[in-house]
Amino acid sequence: MNKIFKDILVLDLTRLLPGPFASLILANQGARVIKIEEPGIGDYTRVMGEVLRPGETGYHHILNVNKESLTLNFKKPQALEIFYALVKCADVVMESYRPGVAEKLGIDYKSLSKINSSIIYCSLNGYGNNGPYAKTAGHDINYLSHNGVLSYCGINELPRFPGVQIADLSCGLHSALGISFCLYKRAMDKEKRGEYIDVSLFDSSFVWNCMALGSFLATRRVPKPGKEMLNHGLACYNTYLTKDGRAVSLAALEKKFWDNFCEVIGKPEWKEFNNIKLGEEQKEMEKKVGEIFKGKTAKEWDETFKGKDCCCEVVQTLDEVIDDPQTKARDLVIHEDDGLFCLGNPIKYMNEPCTKTVKTSPKLGENNKDILKEFLGYDEKIVEQLSANKVI
Repeated sequence: MNKIFKDILVLDLTRLLPGPFASLILANQGARVIKIEEPGIGDYTRVMGEVLRPGETGYHHILNVNKESLTLNFKKPQALEIFYALVKCADVVMESYRPGVAEKLGIDYKSLSKINSSIIYCSLNGYGNNGPYAKTAGHDINYLSHNGVLSYCGINELPRFPGVQIADLSCGLHSALGISFCLYKRAMDKEKRGEYIDVSLFDSSFVWNCMALGSFLATRRVPKPGKEMLNHGLACYNTYLTKDGRAVSLAALEKKFWDNFCEVIGKPEWKEFNNIKLGEEQKEMEKKVGEIFKGKTAKEWDETFKGKDCCCEVVQTLDEVIDDPQTKARDLVIHEDDGLFCLGNPIKYMNEPCTKTVKTSPKLGENNKDILKEFLGYDEKIVEQLSANKVI
């Protein structure tokens, strides 16, 4: 993490992937992030997925390093008082309730801006706060289905979804961007006015249709799975199996890369083939290229293409990527003292070096005592009473 946002306090009420990913980005830039969690339950990722250690899964750990945890039961008036006290000192509040829920709880932007007019409030949800689907439930592939991204993913008639949660992560990324933009805007504002930000999974992943929409704009042809330039429609931009059952990706779109590829595999006559023209001839070429790749193992192809500049890579597994020299050179995996690891900061700065020091993901309510003492002056006896009364 670095220190660009070192004086920024974020109160994160979100759960699962989009919100915690957004606050992780902010934490990696130095922001202090306090997770506000429901007592006894907490963020759902604490119990979803493979168990890493008691009370925590690998999902939760990866998304919540460099954060603190405070439990608050908003059904108790005293919990609201505590939260309001924190809001007075905070810069950012994030929530991921369905539209209308935050208002019922008394923690919506309108309520909090009366307490702190400089607060930047970010709502993350499925479809945004308006429109006919605003209160409709869903998960990642539902939003990708509704906004068209999934319609042309895959090879045949049945769309295939990727193993990466595109809508969730897109919402998190755009939320972190929106918050950063508003922090800059507030810094430039003499009155230091806050802002309300509305980011949805539907909207933020819809923009990933940009290339498909560009094609549709030019041709008025609806994109189909396996038929597009960048989705299995070209032999030169595709994946292939090797002799040992591994996979390689070929992305020789530009003529120079295609020509280099043809030379390396011993097929110089293929240079005359129009590698970026869609059509049935692409399927024929795909079969030919596929036969070539089956002639060597993945390791042999890796050696063959090394330094040849033709955009061909072996598909690595995650365990291989962790030990990859490029991953290490870019500090993308940070190893912790307890044998665990977390994601490194993918943003590199010349004048703001990143430290490799990591604060491990917090246990549920781990920081209750410290936070309540720091912000409200509560002693241990008061904190114990709050716990007994199920406020925290």
